[in-house]
Amino acid sequence: MDLSKIRKGLSKFYSKDYLSMCTGALTFVTPIGAAIEKSSGMTDPVSLKTRLTTAAVFYLGLGKLVELRDYSINRIEKKSGKELKGWGKWGHDSLFSVGVSLIVRTPIYLSSGETDWKKIGWAVAGNTIFTMAAGGFIAYLGDLYREILNPEREEKRVPNFMKNKSYNMKRNLLIGLTAASLTLTGLVYYFTPNGEQEKGQEQSSSYIMPKGDEKTMYLEQRMS
Repeated sequence: MDLSKIRKGLSKFYSKDYLSMCTGALTFVTPIGAAIEKSSGMTDPVSLKTRLTTAAVFYLGLGKLVELRDYSINRIEKKSGKELKGWGKWGHDSLFSVGVSLIVRTPIYLSSGETDWKKIGWAVAGNTIFTMAAGGFIAYLGDLYREILNPEREEKRVPNFMKNKSYNMKRNLLIGLTAASLTLTGLVYYFTPNGEQEKGQEQSSSYIMPKGDEKTMYLEQRMS
């Protein structure tokens, strides 16, 4: 077995472009996804496992679907003879994001331990609405991370006020965005109830021994 060929293949598959794009998309998706899952009634462990599974699946190959998105955009641009941008590109990316979400979301919830189909249904519906509305921005962040972290790329999606900034300043801005995303995700879990686990604790705390006169009456009845 030629290990050098394997390493070369892996480095080509997990390129800087690919890893940067995945990080950019997940930066926006992670805290919103956690909020949707908690709103549907999922517990912290299930939602957290879902977030980690989503990131793992994305980094391990799902993000390669973006190449299909790039191919689709190139086809549209060749046929129309002009660059796809503005609301046209936003709509294209939103539909693409919804398609990917519908394919992978339910299996990820099931593999993360969620068994309540009502919660899964609400979470899938919430994610579908979210990706329909913000799919364009998810794709934009992926492109932004790709362009900034790979200086060889043409800066098509980088805002004008950032284009003349140094590479280090741009990179530090992205690091700050990613750190803010992780912080927001933590705050979602901190400030929201823990689903069925919290309900179970409330129910167990309601089963306490009789107090006061009720306990005395119980003992008298046992002694008589």
